[in-house]
Amino acid sequence: MSFTCSNRCKITLMLAALIVVCAAGGAWIGFMLGRKHERGRNQPVAWNQEVMSALHRKLRPDSEQERRFQAAVDKAVASMQTARGNAMRETDAIVEKLIADLRAELREGQRAEFERMVKTRGKATLDLLKVEKRTEKSDASRRP
Repeated sequence: MSFTCSNRCKITLMLAALIVVCAAGGAWIGFMLGRKHERGRNQPVAWNQEVMSALHRKLRPDSEQERRFQAAVDKAVASMQTARGNAMRETDAIVEKLIADLRAELREGQRAEFERMVKTRGKATLDLLKVEKRTEKSDASRRP
């Protein structure tokens, strides 16, 4: 049994394939641009430039105001960097405590695998702190 496809069928299949390829390419490009944008937003220099740009655009400060604004923004960015560093250190401490608590609950056969997991864990990042609120339904489904 052979399958023959008319010219109309071939054109339709080619258009469908082209649409799929374009959609996949567009999704990949969008994802990569989003990652680049997010990385840029996590840089203190970018925070500083973004705030100062918004102040220039919306308030049009004179040169004396601009100098004071820049000093205030620099101070705030330094405070944010300190807070961010503290958050990462506190997060690492919490993870270390979790590891110690879990280690105390392990059976003998689980220890080797757990130690491999601990070795390969990454450092805490701000993404680790992005926690979505759990719904009661998802909480209930996790309970034994």
